[in-house]
Amino acid sequence: MNENEKIIMDDMLKRIADLLNREREIENRIALAVKEDKRVNLLMTIPGINVYSAAVIISEIDDISRFPTKEKFASYAGLVPRQDQSGKRDVRGHITKRGPSMLRFILVNASHIAVKKSKKLRSKYLSIVRRVERNRAIVAVARILEEIIFTMLKNNSEFIDKIDSLTERKMRSMNQKVMDAKASYNIAQSVKLIRERLLTKSSEQLFS
Repeated sequence: MNENEKIIMDDMLKRIADLLNREREIENRIALAVKEDKRVNLLMTIPGINVYSAAVIISEIDDISRFPTKEKFASYAGLVPRQDQSGKRDVRGHITKRGPSMLRFILVNASHIAVKKSKKLRSKYLSIVRRVERNRAIVAVARILEEIIFTMLKNNSEFIDKIDSLTERKMRSMNQKVMDAKASYNIAQSVKLIRERLLTKSSEQLFS
């Protein structure tokens, strides 16, 4: 590696490190913002959903009561199949993908983990994957997971197939992020105060 390549590589590594630090800072602030939200704590009992993804789901849903049925919620999330009705034909295709793409992204990603951790969801996945290919089976599980989330938020209930040790680990991680966010905030406030004092002192010296 020559000197120019080394400079470019060092710059790229620095940028990556900065992005990772920024990502951690954002996650910590999100944890601090939603720590007391009971809905977030409920969703974190689902394998595959942590404080960050739970916060995204809640932000996209807002108030679950605005959806009268789980079917309406599924339609909002874009997890219902397209329908092509013509005469006596009623052809169902891929999901509509209407509505918040981030909500679908979170649900599909969570489904990949949920089918490994939850016995009930894994059983449903294995039943579906016998009929369709794996990606479509995961999307089908995402639809099921969406219905579970709807019921959990409506009834204020935890995930029926939750894993206590996994939930506790996620809760500890959230609490640590909250502590880090508070520490970062205190440091930032201290730095701001020091700068203000130094600026005031410099101004007094300049005009005294």
